[in-house]
Amino acid sequence: MPIKKSINTPKQEISKKVLPIFLIFCLLIISAAFVWTFLNYQKAKKRILHLSTPEARQELAEQESSELLDKIKRHIILPTEESPMIAVIKNIESLISEQEFYKDAKNGDKLVVYKRIAIIYDPDRDILVNVGPVYTKNQQELTEDDNISVSEKIKREAERNRELSEIKNQIANEESVDILTLDIRNGSETVGAANNLKDELGILKKYDIINMSNAANSEYSENILINLKDIDIEDLESRLGIVAIKELPEIEKESDADVIIILGNK
Repeated sequence: MPIKKSINTPKQEISKKVLPIFLIFCLLIISAAFVWTFLNYQKAKKRILHLSTPEARQELAEQESSELLDKIKRHIILPTEESPMIAVIKNIESLISEQEFYKDAKNGDKLVVYKRIAIIYDPDRDILVNVGPVYTKNQQELTEDDNISVSEKIKREAERNRELSEIKNQIANEESVDILTLDIRNGSETVGAANNLKDELGILKKYDIINMSNAANSEYSENILINLKDIDIEDLESRLGIVAIKELPEIEKESDADVIIILGNK
């Protein structure tokens, strides 16, 4: 029986030639991917080793600080003659309980402290949360002691600002007091007596001097304080050493002021 020989078609012949080439191409791609992965691994490894040195960590910290300050500069002019202390706020509840300066801040915000100004910056919203002067009492504790922790530095900064907050509250309370309108009249023979009292009381924000003139005559024997509106003027009485009366002397003209002060010859 005759033996049949297999006859390859042209398509089969092409497939036999292409297959080895395709396999070699795939092998080259896999090898190239392996080499690329290995080189990147080595590069990353070197980067990690580099960042593990103190010098590298310091360099990275300086770079991050510089980038942060560049963002803040878009909102406010910063001091150029000094480097600030920069910290991340991590315990906002405790800070708020100690200092109102932090009331609108949150954990993760940046605290930037110069010798005379403190800034809270929110990097997420790119806004200044609060800006205020730093009270200089015990300032060296914050700037010179590098061995204390960041949280301790923040706590000390908060303690210094508490006194500033108290001063601000006192000012606010003074400004909230009702202002007394005064009419000062010179009822003595001393020239300039009314003007002298105006200078003394005018520097106090609680008094507004709306009139200054001579009284009906210059024969008043003593100072007189007239409370025209029947309001609390205890502080003024104490300051002048006079107990106020409510009735205006008949010879004197009326006034729109809360209080009339008549200076006499005493």
